[in-house]
Parts: sequence; structure tokens; C-alpha cells
Amino acid sequence: MKARSIIRITITILLLAALTLMFSIPVAASSTILTTSVPSSFVLSLEIEGKGTVTVNSVAYTKTNALVIPRNTATAVQVQPDKGYYLKSVIYNSEDITLQLKDGMVTLPAPEQDSCLRITFTVKATGPITGDAGYYTAGIAGTVMVLSLLCLAMLLANRKKKHSN
Repeated sequence: MKARSIIRITITILLLAALTLMFSIPVAASSTILTTSVPSSFVLSLEIEGKGTVTVNSVAYTKTNALVIPRNTATAVQVQPDKGYYLKSVIYNSEDITLQLKDGMVTLPAPEQDSCLRITFTVKATGPITGDAGYYTAGIAGTVMVLSLLCLAMLLANRKKKHSN
């Protein structure tokens, strides 16, 4: 009987120890204070390719710049290509937003992180245009010449037809 009592007491102690470990409540020796800082502004990398003016929040830029944009503030952007150029694209954080422009203006959302705005202006094509196959487009003079040749060919065809009848 003594052996059974010792075994029962040992099992009881082990069960109590296991329950104590399972349901233990952590107690902190001291408190910890966490602090964080929220930035008051973010950097907008303005990249301008080609010739034109980009106005950001009423300030005009013609070259690449790093702008400081206040947190929780939408950013008004206006683009104006120089004479002889046209606006090819407006890319904001890798997203093409060119079609969102209305009268050359767009409003960017309030920044949540540093951002990038890339504006591309491209030279307008001037002079003769070459087609995909390498043919020269002659303009009005070439069109008149081609039509004249067609008229002459039609006259000759009609003349042959009359003589053969």
C-alpha cells in the first residue's frame, strides 16, 4: 500500500505541475513604452524627359527634381509640352496615368510613401513620313502625279477600245 500511495502522490504532483505550466499567467517586471514616428512629408521624384513644363502644386519645373510633398495632401500636377513636342506618357509609381489627364491636369492621391512621377515629352514628327514598308509618302504633288497617270492610262485604254471595235 505504501508504494501505491507514493505513486498516487507522485502522479498528483506531476499533474499539478503540468496544470501550473499550462495555465501560468505571465507577470511583467516592468512596463515597456513603444514610440514611433510618422513622417510629416514624403519625397516625390519628378523625372522629366524631353522638353516641357510640369507644374506641381503651383511650382513649375522643366528638369528632374526631388520634391517634398506634405503628408495627407493631394498633389495637383499640370503638364505642358514645349512647342514642337507632345506629351507621350505620365507614369506614377509604375502605373500609366496618361489617360487620367483632363486638359493637361491630374491630381495625385495623398502620398503614403516616397513616390516617382515620370513625364515623357516627345518631339513631333515633321517633314516626309516613311511607311512601314519603306515607301515614301509624296504629299499633294505625288497624289496629283499618280492621279494624272491614272487618267492618262484610262484615256489610252478607252482609245484602244474604240479602235478595236
